[in-house]
Amino acid sequence: MIHNRINWIDWAKALCIFLMVCGHSRPFPQFHDFLYLFHMPVFFIITGILYKPKNIKKLIISLIIPTLIWNMINYPWYLSGIIGHKPITFENLLSRPILGLIIHDFNIGIPICGAFWFVLVIFILRLIYPIIHKIRIIHIAFIIFCLFTAFKSNQAPENGILFLPQRAIIAYPFFLFGIYIKKHQTILSKINRWEISLLLCSFIILILFSYYLGTFDLYSCNLNYFPLYYCIGIIGFIFIYTLSNKLSSRYGNPSFIQNISNGTLVILGLHIIVFSLLNKLINNTDFPGKGELFSIITMIILYYPIILITKYTPIFIGKSKALKQ
Repeated sequence: MIHNRINWIDWAKALCIFLMVCGHSRPFPQFHDFLYLFHMPVFFIITGILYKPKNIKKLIISLIIPTLIWNMINYPWYLSGIIGHKPITFENLLSRPILGLIIHDFNIGIPICGAFWFVLVIFILRLIYPIIHKIRIIHIAFIIFCLFTAFKSNQAPENGILFLPQRAIIAYPFFLFGIYIKKHQTILSKINRWEISLLLCSFIILILFSYYLGTFDLYSCNLNYFPLYYCIGIIGFIFIYTLSNKLSSRYGNPSFIQNISNGTLVILGLHIIVFSLLNKLINNTDFPGKGELFSIITMIILYYPIILITKYTPIFIGKSKALKQ
């Protein structure tokens, strides 16, 4: 059953959060273009697969409170960055960071922990779906609106006052596709019959597409060849699903994969700080493979904090009590 722990989902979340860290580490351009094709769409699809109705209180506990906590944890780091570089004003110290929690317009607010835009978009998606999906004609109209918004948003400004709702609208079809998979488990069973073939084919398609046609980036609304944005996202899901399913079949669900899966919010909240510290250690020296190496080191450094946070302060990851493996 979907509501129980599923091995391939833990592997998929672990793989995707690692790819997210890599994407923020300035990796090789070819690797960057490859992973940006699909790692965020796959996260939204998995969010749909794991969807269970929650009241607003539980949504706030699981998504909003961790966002606030990790922004507060990053606040001293933010202060250290503005001292000596920007005027010490009320605006820079408080008002812009507070506004940055909900508005990704850098003329208005400064997102202290910018990676949490993804979490806030999920919050919006989970608010939208229960309201509109019950009336079929309204739901269909909204899906068309989502596709139209994606079409019109291609190459839109990277930041703006409507940043979060715009990204949520564009991501909604992926979220809905995940819910569809949850309701129709035979889809995954059919994929399993051709697992190796689909794994290889999806990987080749992603490699060729990124090499010849470039990449996508939901954050900056760079949707490139728009009609293919959703198609490539689904192909990326097939790639991650078949790879994760193969790994889970071979290695099971080891505790370190479960811990990484549980600790995605910890990684979102701390990876940029770890990058900065690692850069200071080497005096910001650049070398080939630096981004990929830093990503691996960052995952290793954050592993035990994840275990401690999961056990002693689960509210940091949106849980009211410690997780049991």
